[in-house]
Amino acid sequence: MLFPSTTRAPLFTNTNERGRPVITSGTVRTDTGQIIRAGESFQVGTGTGTQAFQSSEWAANRALGLNTMRVAVNSNGATLPLATLLSNLDIVVECARINRMYCMLGYFAATPGSWDDDIPGNTTKWITFWSAAAARYSALPWVFYEMVNEPTAWGQVSTFTTAARSGLRQVYDAMRAAAPDTIIAWPSSANLSPSASQYATLISGLDALGNGQPIDWTKCALAYHYYNQTQQLAVSGSSNNATDQGEAGLRALAATYPLLMTETNWWIEEARIGLVDALDLHESIGIGWGLLRRAGQTTPTRPDWPLNAGGLFLENKLAQLRDRGFNIPVE
Repeated sequence: MLFPSTTRAPLFTNTNERGRPVITSGTVRTDTGQIIRAGESFQVGTGTGTQAFQSSEWAANRALGLNTMRVAVNSNGATLPLATLLSNLDIVVECARINRMYCMLGYFAATPGSWDDDIPGNTTKWITFWSAAAARYSALPWVFYEMVNEPTAWGQVSTFTTAARSGLRQVYDAMRAAAPDTIIAWPSSANLSPSASQYATLISGLDALGNGQPIDWTKCALAYHYYNQTQQLAVSGSSNNATDQGEAGLRALAATYPLLMTETNWWIEEARIGLVDALDLHESIGIGWGLLRRAGQTTPTRPDWPLNAGGLFLENKLAQLRDRGFNIPVE
């Protein structure tokens, strides 16, 4: 067993491990000042035979220039006894450490967009997991947390009901109490919509909930997904009608809250084709990102629009970014 059966995992002293990421310049950055560049998702289900548990898989992603992997405890993994799940996660966390990678650990036990279908039950479930997991890995600088995946349908401000906002804040409070210094990325909405000003109002309203203490945005990132509505994010107003890929809206929001884009793709369905330059945009602004692919993943649902180079979305896109002048080092 990697870690003893204690509340907190021991802090390793191996010099290969990454230092704690920091919130600076409007996003999450690594111990060397690079933006987060994440592959995803390493799924954690009921067994230990998937890519998340294989050191070679972590190494392959690092070799491409990624510094982070998004690790998702899925609905199957959530059925395990908590002690068993945590023991399995210890292996994943160790794989990240020995490969000098960050582990962005998420608890994604609900169908995307449906977390708030049963707020009381799901809030309790999330608090139970995070109270244990957040404490267990709180001393490990290469681990940070993504609270939930797409908690409301499509992510518009209007979909964050009173119950959803209250539930999210309760989970945040439990996580922060368990891990005072670990970065928490949340709420990972499916989109930012309709405008930066409305989203800023939504997020600022969370300060009045929960235990009444202000959210510490020096240790949090406003996480979101870059899909079609985020691409049209306006600076203000009630219509997401921007034609600049949402750049001005993202810059406006980043002036108030640190941002981290934790998911995008341009191939799941044809309507996503226009998102092929999402990573270019985030590199230009200086916002960390996550792409819905990992090294060697070659079984897309759709052809690789518009790169059309055999389905190696991650490899091809990173090569294209470098060709376009972006510095993506292998650390």
